[in-house]
Amino acid sequence: AKTEGGAKQLRDWLTQSDAALDPQAHVLRPDVVLKLSSEIMQESSAYSRVRRAVLATLAELKRAIEADEVKIPATEKRWVDRLQRQADTLPDSEDNFISEMKEELADAPYLPEEYGI
Repeated sequence: AKTEGGAKQLRDWLTQSDAALDPQAHVLRPDVVLKLSSEIMQESSAYSRVRRAVLATLAELKRAIEADEVKIPATEKRWVDRLQRQADTLPDSEDNFISEMKEELADAPYLPEEYGI
């Protein structure tokens, strides 16, 4: 048990040392992972879980940045806003997403039937 406690302590030190300066490290903190996971698992389909993961992660990053828990350069803050605008366009349903992508990728070199669509 002593080794396990030491491993957890080391994990906490490593994540805490990076979390304030790196958005990826922040969202990989154990407490944040548990919070995001509980939101993601409320969804019933793979598409809706991925959509929720994107939206919840961005919301957490924005919250952490506003609360000054994560310090990032202004240029990176613009990327968070840009990602949020993109995420906000994700359709609610997988069928709508597939329809949009089929139109957008109509000339792309892929065979939709190989993907079951």
